[in-house]
Amino acid sequence: MLKMIAKLLRVLNSDADPAQISLAFCLALVAGFTPLYTLHDF
Repeated sequence: MLKMIAKLLRVLNSDADPAQISLAFCLALVAGFTPLYTLHDF
């Protein structure tokens, strides 16, 4: 859990564009909330 928080803080403090961070977050949410055996599992 602490490693995940450290990674999140490292990303937020990086020079990455906020749009890139939000796009990655949205794609992770979509992949996490879709049911099993869908397109992203192949």
